[in-house]
Amino acid sequence: MTQKTMSQKNLLIIIIAIILTAIIVGGAVYFWQSASFAKEKQQLQQMVQDLQNQITQLQNQLNKPADPTADWQTYRNEEYGFEIKYPSQLSYKEIGENRRVIFESSDYDIEMATGLIKGFKVEIFIDKFNSLDNLFQCNKDESNTSCVLNRGPLMLNYTNGNVMTSEIEINNSLAAKYEFISNNERNNSIGIVAKRENEYYVVAVIYREEKNKILFNQILSTFKFVE
Repeated sequence: MTQKTMSQKNLLIIIIAIILTAIIVGGAVYFWQSASFAKEKQQLQQMVQDLQNQITQLQNQLNKPADPTADWQTYRNEEYGFEIKYPSQLSYKEIGENRRVIFESSDYDIEMATGLIKGFKVEIFIDKFNSLDNLFQCNKDESNTSCVLNRGPLMLNYTNGNVMTSEIEINNSLAAKYEFISNNERNNSIGIVAKRENEYYVVAVIYREEKNKILFNQILSTFKFVE
């Protein structure tokens, strides 16, 4: 083999080696770029998802109705075992008999001649009843329905209307709801009865205006048992 032929062969080997090296290096660069791009793409997708979650949270906050009880005062009585919030236009007083707490507006009054009330009043008391059947005593005839609370405040005395009962939940506990609705625009009453251990908690309101029923439901939503 001549020297010239050997030189050509060596040159061909060098060219092939260069081409193979270029292919290997190019492939490595391509795969590195692909992996880097995939990683960057994944990071961008995560950033987009995080932003979408933040936008959703902000939208939920904007759409969430304002809590009307947020700036209310809190009444807490560890001896009685409960707490509840109330607006500034109400004041409260404690009465030892039957462990009663009364919240009322400054204009609360009962017209003696008609028995109609004005203003707003909520009573809470705690007692031991044998059963809910003994809580109210109702007498009904053709023209009159009269219900009287057997013990505690006689605030739920009621005549001439319908008595509706239902089951509700307050503070993650089941409670019985007694609603006395007037047929002739007189006083309406609601009594909520929740049992804790061997005691019944009664939360009652007497009202005439619908706005006061709404206020009562807002107050009731803040009721909590405490240790």
